[in-house]
Amino acid sequence: MLLSSFLNPRTILIERDALEREQIYKNMIDAICKLYHKEAHSCSDLLLEKILERDREASVGYPSGLAIPHVRLDDFHDTVLCLCFLKHPIDYEGVEVRWIAMILTDIASSRLYLNIVAALLKVSKDADFIQRVFACENAHDIFVAFTKEKIQISKSLHLSDIMTTNPITVAPDATLGELNSLINKYGHAVFPVVDKAGRFVGEAHILNMLKIGVPDYMLSMNNLNFLQSVEPLERIFEQEHDLLVQDFMDKEPPTLEPSASIIETVSMMIHRNKRVFCVVEGDSLKGVITAKDIVRKVIRA
Repeated sequence: MLLSSFLNPRTILIERDALEREQIYKNMIDAICKLYHKEAHSCSDLLLEKILERDREASVGYPSGLAIPHVRLDDFHDTVLCLCFLKHPIDYEGVEVRWIAMILTDIASSRLYLNIVAALLKVSKDADFIQRVFACENAHDIFVAFTKEKIQISKSLHLSDIMTTNPITVAPDATLGELNSLINKYGHAVFPVVDKAGRFVGEAHILNMLKIGVPDYMLSMNNLNFLQSVEPLERIFEQEHDLLVQDFMDKEPPTLEPSASIIETVSMMIHRNKRVFCVVEGDSLKGVITAKDIVRKVIRA
């Protein structure tokens, strides 16, 4: 099945004005309603509110510059795709989005929806093709470009499609205090450790840091209820400027490759009891994947 089979020139928009996200969505929904619904205005407001509600739950912007707002409807028996290419990119929670693919589908078509998402994400990373599409002057030319490209809707979704690229990293020679500052600033529990040559060399976890404040003999005890004082944790503050990340990081943490499947990732998370994995290819860090990413971008989608 080809991606172009879900496209229609009448639901491909080129937005030349600088508009807010809500207005862009409204324009896209109007195009969908005019094509598929006899009374366009009777469906527009309802769909807009449903899509905005999903947006509020989690960002639908992806690092490749594509946003995929969507809604699944109980009484809808079709899958509709609308594309909008923006001359003025808009911000999606820190991601610069240049084009939007809005998907309307029914509850029973979850697999098809995910396959369409995988195809869209794959093509969004093809810089040459996207450049050709943005050079098109009208919707018909964009439709022809997608048709000629023969983009297949596959049945696979990989980590590279949903992982966070360019994550916040820490250097191995950063101090304990500097790591503490990153944890407080970004709220992350895990930071990839990358050396000056750009190589992935380990993982700094918030538990690594907390462990510094708990002596080994305490870790071997079954019950610490008798210990009311937080005095042992003072060791963390005492060594803030002396200990380096390389002194306590995980040097060989389990990692995943960008080509790993979603089910493989979930299995690893459960088996390792680990909610965050660094995505590594060779010795190069490609991104980070979290259990929350899978819930937001796959299951909740």
